Amino acid sequence: MPEIDGLTLLKIIRGDSGYCRVPVLLLTDETDDDLITEARLNGANAWILKPFNAEQLIGAVKKYLAA
Repeated sequence: MPEIDGLTLLKIIRGDSGYCRVPVLLLTDETDDDLITEARLNGANAWILKPFNAEQLIGAVKKYLAA
């Protein structure tokens, strides 16, 4: 994303009362444990590493839509 990073967007989403309960799945190539922890602490529901396959993404989406 050219304007902001994913963690910044996550914080914006979680700070907006209209979107704060929307599940957020991060699709990334980041494997840094500190970034993953920060994302979870800021409300990320899932951290999916690239490259991912369609089954992984569909499974995660189904999981959070069913909740």
